[in-house]
Amino acid sequence: MFNALNKIYNIYIYEWPLNNIDSPVKKINSDVNNNFKIDYLNPGKYIVFASEGNPNIYQNRYGVQSES
Repeated sequence: MFNALNKIYNIYIYEWPLNNIDSPVKKINSDVNNNFKIDYLNPGKYIVFASEGNPNIYQNRYGVQSES
């Protein structure tokens, strides 16, 4: 993750197109160096969402991958 503070972030994986932000396919955490690894996903299209807490854009800093 770029331009992130050195702390642990929540990483949410959702199927694309996104239908329900309350139902991620997978939730993982970054390490203190902002690294993370995603294992065991079925083939398909996904979106990656990183947040300081819950996926609430009004209460937490967050980042979303680009379409590419």
